[in-house]
Amino acid sequence: MLPKTSDTIICMTENQVHDIRLLYKQQIQKKSIRLPIIYSLNKWLDKRYQEFCMVGPIDEFYSVLNGIEEQLLWEKIIQNDLKKKKLPDSQIKDITNKVIDADKRIRQYKINKDELKKNETHLEIKLFNEWREQFNNNCNDNKYLSRHSFIELFIEKQKQYTIVNNQELCLIGFDYNSPLHQDLIDTLAEKNKIKTYKNQLDKVKIRKIRCAQPDNEIKAVIKWIKINKKKKLLVISPALSKYQIKLQNEIDREIQPDIYKEFNKSDVYNSNLQRPLSNEPIIRAAINLLKLNNPNQMTFKLIYESLLFNNWIDSEGYKNREQLANYINAKKIPNITIKSLKNIIKKDSKIKNLKLDSLIKTLSLIEKNQTSWAKKKKINEWISITEQYWNEIKLSKINDLLTFEINNLSSLFKSLNQLKINKIINNPVKFDDYWEMLFAQLESWPAPNINDDFYIDINGYDENPVKKYDAIWLMNMNENHWPGKNEFNPFIPKKLQKKYHIFDEVYIDTIDTIRKKRLENFSVDITYSHSHFDGETLLIPSPGYFDEFDEEIKPNIEKQNDVKKFQELIKDDTAPRIVNNINISGGIRCLENFQICPAWAFYETRLHASPFQENEQEEISKMSRGNLAHKVLENFWKTYKTSSNLAKMSEKDLKVTIYALIKQVMVLHKINYPYLTTRQIKLESNYLEDIIYQWLYYEKTERSKFKTIKCEESYSVKINRINFNVKIDRIDEYEDKTKILIDYKTGNINPNLIPQKSPIKNLQIPIYTAFIKIKNISATGIGRLHNNDIKLIGLSNYTQDPIDGGLKNYSQSKNEGLWSNLINLWRDDIYKLAAGYLNGNASVIYIKEDDLRYCTVKPLLRIADKKWQFENQDE
Repeated sequence: MLPKTSDTIICMTENQVHDIRLLYKQQIQKKSIRLPIIYSLNKWLDKRYQEFCMVGPIDEFYSVLNGIEEQLLWEKIIQNDLKKKKLPDSQIKDITNKVIDADKRIRQYKINKDELKKNETHLEIKLFNEWREQFNNNCNDNKYLSRHSFIELFIEKQKQYTIVNNQELCLIGFDYNSPLHQDLIDTLAEKNKIKTYKNQLDKVKIRKIRCAQPDNEIKAVIKWIKINKKKKLLVISPALSKYQIKLQNEIDREIQPDIYKEFNKSDVYNSNLQRPLSNEPIIRAAINLLKLNNPNQMTFKLIYESLLFNNWIDSEGYKNREQLANYINAKKIPNITIKSLKNIIKKDSKIKNLKLDSLIKTLSLIEKNQTSWAKKKKINEWISITEQYWNEIKLSKINDLLTFEINNLSSLFKSLNQLKINKIINNPVKFDDYWEMLFAQLESWPAPNINDDFYIDINGYDENPVKKYDAIWLMNMNENHWPGKNEFNPFIPKKLQKKYHIFDEVYIDTIDTIRKKRLENFSVDITYSHSHFDGETLLIPSPGYFDEFDEEIKPNIEKQNDVKKFQELIKDDTAPRIVNNINISGGIRCLENFQICPAWAFYETRLHASPFQENEQEEISKMSRGNLAHKVLENFWKTYKTSSNLAKMSEKDLKVTIYALIKQVMVLHKINYPYLTTRQIKLESNYLEDIIYQWLYYEKTERSKFKTIKCEESYSVKINRINFNVKIDRIDEYEDKTKILIDYKTGNINPNLIPQKSPIKNLQIPIYTAFIKIKNISATGIGRLHNNDIKLIGLSNYTQDPIDGGLKNYSQSKNEGLWSNLINLWRDDIYKLAAGYLNGNASVIYIKEDDLRYCTVKPLLRIADKKWQFENQDE
C-alpha cells in the first residue's frame, strides 16, 4: 500500500522521488486521488528552513553549496596551500576528492573536532584539519553551508525552535542511516509522527545461478527478458560500470533492434548510472566549438571534428566544409591553427573551387575572440559571451533537432545558469579556469531522460529501490566486486575509522544484511548469479550468497574428439555473384591482385578493406615523386611536341628547360605541402633534374622519330561487366601514323613482359592495348625512369630499323598473325579474370607467398590457417 496522500513523503534520493511519483500517477489514473507532497530529504530540509526563517524567530539565511561549489571552494583552499609544491592539476583534484569524502564521513559519523585534533598522527591529517578550519571559516564568513553541515544546523534549530511540528512524515529509503541522519530522524520524531514505508511481500523465491563467464550472466538475463516480455525487471550489479554497456548493447540487439533504425525511439531500460551531459554528442559539439576560441586548446582533431559537425554556420556550405575536413585530414598538417586553416582555404589550389566564404567569416570571428578572450573575466561575463558566441555561429539552429537533443541543450543552459550564479568564484578568471569549471559542471550534470515507460531498471548495488518488480536479478556477485574494497582515506585517522566502523568489516556485514532484506520488500522473485571465470581468472562467489546453487550454466567446452559435431562449416571462398555492371576504382590493380590471389581482390576491392594510404606532409613520398616526374614530362612534351624539336636542343638548353619546368611544379607542390623545408625542395629538385635529363637524353639518342599527341589522357575501359577508368601517361605517333602507348614507371619494380606465357602477369600494357579503343596501335611500352635503369621497354608490331628504344619486335613479318594473336590472347586471359571476379571467387590460392609481399590485406587471408587446412596429415 502506498502512503496516505495526507502524509508528507520524504525520500532519501531524487531517484526515489521520481519512482514514488510514478506510482501515484498510476493510482491517479485508476481513481481520483490527489498527489501528496513528495520531496527528497535535501529539498525538504531546504524548503522548511527557508519558510521558517521568513516567519519564525530567527533570520539566518544560509546558502547550501551544491557539489560543484563545494569542490571549487575546497580546491581554492588546497591550491593556495600547496602552490609552492607545484603539484599537477590532476593530483590537486585527487586530493580534493579525498578531502571532500573525509569531511563528509566526519560529519556523517559525528566525529568531533577534539577527536580529530587528538589523533593528528601524521602530516596529512594535520593539513586536513587546517584546510577544514579554513573551509568552515570561509563558510561562516559568507553564510555558506555544505550539505551535511546544513543537516547539523537543522538539527540544532529543530531542537531550539521546533521548525517542523505536528506533521505526519513518511520516510522512504531510510533503511540504513548514518549517525547524523539517525539524529535528524530522532529529533524530528520528538514533535512529529514518523513512519517508514515498506512493501509487504510474502513467499519470496530466491534462485542462485553459477555461470561460466560474465557474458553468460548477461545472456541469462536476456533469456529471462525474452521469456517474460514486458514484465518489470530490476537488474543490479556491484560492477555496473564494468558491465553496463555490454548489457545495454545486448538488450538493444536482442530485445529492441528497432532502436538502431529509429533515433527517437525510447529505450526499454533505464539506469541510475547515467552518463554525464558532457558525453552527449550535441553537447560535445558545443564544447568543441567553444574550445576553438582558446589557442592553448587547439588541436587538429578539434578542428577536424568541428568542420564535420553539420549544425552550425549554414546548411548550404556543409558539403564544402566536409570536403575541406577530409582534405586537411589527408594532408596530416601538424600544429594547425585557425590562421593556418584560413591560409590553406585561400591559397591551396586543390580546394579553390570549394565555397567556404561563410566558414572564413566564422574563422575570423574566432580569431577575434582568441585575442579578446585572452583577458580575465568574471564567470557571469564568460557565460554571457559563451551564449552570444553560440548564437552568432548558429549552434544547432541549422538542422532540426531530435527530442533528446533539444532536452540536452535545455539542460546545458540550465547548467550554465547554475554556474553563472555560483557562490564561490566571484573574481575574474582566465578562459582555461572557466573552461575547467564549465566542464566539471557538465560532467556532474546527468543527461536528461525523457522516457518514463521503462520495464527494465539497471542499477548499481548501492541503490535502494522503492517500487515493486516482477523480478530482481543480482548479477556479478563475485568477491572481487562485492564486498567492495574501499580505498583507505589518509585524511581520517585510522584509529577513528576503526572506532566508527567506517567501511570496515562491521559496516560491510551490516549493510549487506540490510540490502538482502531490502530487496525482499520489492519482489517475490529474486535471482543471484555469479561467474566461475573471468577470461582465464578463477573467481570466488560473494560470501554468504552461494553456499549452494540451483542452476549451473556451463561453458561450451567439449572433448576434443567431439568438437566436429558442434562445428558448422561455412565456405568462405565464394562471395555472391555480381550480376550487374559495376564501376571499380583501380580496375587494373583489382584484376592483377585477383590473378595473384582471388581473396586479395575480394577483400581489398569488393569489401574496401585496404588500409588508409596517406601522403606524408613533412616529406616527399614516392607517390609524390612519381607525380612530379609525370608533371614535368607532361609540360615538356606539351610544349616541344616532337622528337625533332628535342634533337635540336643543345645539352645546355635542355638542362635550362628542365630546371625551369621543375621549378614551376615544385612551387605548386610547396603550396600544397607548406611544411616542406627549403632543403627538402632543393634535394628533390636536384634528383628530378638528373632523372628527367637522363630520360630525355635517352629519347633524343635512342628512339625513332615521333610526335607526342596526348599526355595524361583519361580513357574508359569495359571488361565483361566491369567498368573503370585509366589514364595513359603518353601517346606518341610515328611517321606512318601508327601509335605507341607509353606508361612511365619511376619505382624500383621492373615489369617483366613475357607475351608467350599465359596467364600474363602485368596487365597494364595488355589492357591499354586490348581494351582501349585507340586506332592504329603498333607498340606499347614502359618508360623506366630510375637512376640506374633508364630505357623504353615493351613490344612492337612495327618493322623499324632500328626498332624504337628497347622494344621487342613482335611483327607479323617474323611470324604471321603474331601481333593479332597476342592481342587476342591478352583479351581472353583478362576477360577470364574479370569473369572470375564477377562470379564471386574469393579463394585463398596463390603460387608463391612472395607474390603477396605488397598485399595490404594479408592478415585477412589467414595464410597459416590455409596451409594447415590443406596440408596432408601424413606429412
